[in-house]
Parts: sequence; structure tokens; C-alpha cells
Amino acid sequence: PTLRDLLRMIYLDPGLLEEMTEFMADFSIETTDRALRDLELDYAIISEPIADNRGPLISPMHFGRFLAPCYKRIVKALRSRSIGVIILSTYGNVNKLISVSLDAGVNCLWCRGTKLAGVDYVALREIYGHALSLIGGIDVGCLAQDAVAIEAEVMSRVPPLLASGGYVPMVDNRVRDNVPFV
Repeated sequence: PTLRDLLRMIYLDPGLLEEMTEFMADFSIETTDRALRDLELDYAIISEPIADNRGPLISPMHFGRFLAPCYKRIVKALRSRSIGVIILSTYGNVNKLISVSLDAGVNCLWCRGTKLAGVDYVALREIYGHALSLIGGIDVGCLAQDAVAIEAEVMSRVPPLLASGGYVPMVDNRVRDNVPFV
């Protein structure tokens, strides 16, 4: 099904959507369990392109109904294998989904395109404290500017976030070809 089909299912066939998300959770747990028989990992990434720059594609209520129960099951399985860091890797403005994700057991956010999406890591730290670790958050667009712009971007985020811990500094998207090597 397309994204449009899935979004329509929220209203037209919620039972089928719940069945589909439960199947995906079962599949994720089973395949992860098989892999973890031979591996020891420190973290797991749940990749969820659930938002654009305007906000989530579904409401926090629907996220809580259809996805959070699956996240909880997946997180429980991961924690049973001693994986303590559960990263939500996403794009866009997921601010409204962070609380629901935390309740489901996610404890780290790695958001791409934070500036365009209006996701402010310093503000998130103030709101969620150490319940939410952070990866990235430095606007990659500043790298195509001058040294002053780069320093301003880095210094506005990195020192306060590093000082409070639970932060891995890096740009919030892949580096493009408009970034000079010098």
C-alpha cells in the first residue's frame, strides 16, 4: 500500500491497519531476535519517516494507537537483550510525537533537517531533560556558508548540549556538494 492508502486506513479500516502494524512489530522482533543471538549491540535504531517540515503525518493520538503499542513491544524485546539506547531516526517536525515515543520506550532522537523542520535540540533538552538523548541537530546548510556562520551554528547548540550530556554532535543531514573542502 502507498502512504496515502495507509493514512486512509486510519479512518476507513483501522482494524486492518492495527493488524498490519502488529505484523510488522512481530517481524521486527523475530528478525532482531535472530540477529541478536550472535551479536551484542549498544543501541537500536527505529527509522520512522513520520513527519515533514510542517509536522507529523498522523496525529499524536493515532501514533499512540497504531504505532506506540508496536514500539513498546519492540523496545521490550530489545531491552531483554540488554540494548539500552533506542533511537528514533526520523525527518521533519516530530515535536508532537516525542512524548508518545518516550512513553513507548524510545530514549534518543536523531532528526534530519532540524532547522527547516523547526526542531530545536536545545529547547528539547529543556523540555525533556535527560529522558531524551539527542544525535545531530547542527544545520548542515551552515557548512556552505562562511566560518562565522558555521561557528555561530555550532556554538549555539554544541556547548550547552554537550555540557548536559546525552548528546552526539553532528550535522542534521548528509553533506552536499555545495560544501567546500576548506
